[in-house]
Amino acid sequence: MARVSTPLAALALAVLLPAAVAQPSSCGPPGQSRKVVVTEFDLTNPKIEVQTSDIVFAAPGEVLIHVRARPIHPADSFSVKGVYPGFRPESLPAVPGLEGMGVVAQLGKGTKELCPDIKVGMRVVPDWLDPATPRSWQDYVAVNCSNVVKIPGPVSDLSASQLLVNPMTVMGMLETLVPVDPEDKSSVYILQSAGGSALGRMLIQLARHLGYKTISTVRRCEQAEELKKIGADHVICTATDKVVDSVFNITSGMGAWGAVDAVAGEMTGLLQDSVKANGKVLAYGALEGLAYKGSVVSSLFRAVNVEGFWLQLWWLSLSHAQRKERMEGVLAFMAAGVLSTHNGRVFNLDDAKSAIADEARQGRSSDGKTFMITAAKCLMQGIKEEL
Repeated sequence: MARVSTPLAALALAVLLPAAVAQPSSCGPPGQSRKVVVTEFDLTNPKIEVQTSDIVFAAPGEVLIHVRARPIHPADSFSVKGVYPGFRPESLPAVPGLEGMGVVAQLGKGTKELCPDIKVGMRVVPDWLDPATPRSWQDYVAVNCSNVVKIPGPVSDLSASQLLVNPMTVMGMLETLVPVDPEDKSSVYILQSAGGSALGRMLIQLARHLGYKTISTVRRCEQAEELKKIGADHVICTATDKVVDSVFNITSGMGAWGAVDAVAGEMTGLLQDSVKANGKVLAYGALEGLAYKGSVVSSLFRAVNVEGFWLQLWWLSLSHAQRKERMEGVLAFMAAGVLSTHNGRVFNLDDAKSAIADEARQGRSSDGKTFMITAAKCLMQGIKEEL
């Protein structure tokens, strides 16, 4: 895939975002940081509670971030159940939370010299995928100042909070499927399952910007028009259409260039049979369970293989500079309107149980991403801005 770049002038353009549903705000005790913790893993009824503790202020070279917005992903739900490989705390209780955004509340000793561009009051996103970064389901986190990026003015808090998990998964999968752009991009059809998901919508937008066509499958036919409005080239409703036949009709018999699968189960084999010879299917989710049914014919006779894609492994294979470049690039895309987010219901941090339940709600993907927020008014009064 060609290097992602966006002119700086694009940062002046506004992003149109779906409205989120506001909930009454609340704050923790003065001088304390609230944190959502898992006290017991369980597949059906994990034990979750909100605790408070003293704020851990910024160490030398760090910034203290007042976390304002946190999207809830399926992987967050898996985390609190104890089945997500990316959340393996040494002991319980433990704070989960894959990502979010916040405002710099304090600079540690020497931070001004190490990171002169980072100021108190600045909106930022930390590199939450760095193993040294604390989890996001708490009011305050202290992180290395070199591991944060500034949020451009046009990008909303809710959009910026989604910088890493979905956009970077899309970027990584597209770079894996199309490492080098062909001379004729018209042959590049990216096929995906779960096209109506937040990640699926981002894939449609980014692929379109890069000049690739998309074929998206959905289970609910009413989502087809939603996706076409944001740039989907083709949408297959699995309730009424056969996936393999539809893909080969759309591609004039060529098959898709490659595919990404969030579903597993029977869908994986259908995608495999829909991809051109020597192509690949990247499995990145398991909406229908932890097993998939592959196609022996496509594996043996057409060399179409299924590979796993986990963001954490791909991300940590990049250098620090490469990670930061991609974070700034995606924020620029958001500012330019290339990537827009689908924002849904908003809950307070101390209503985590309701937020987690909403993320798993039937039909939630059409309503948008669920969030937990901390209000700006909750920032500790009188906090020392520099140590």
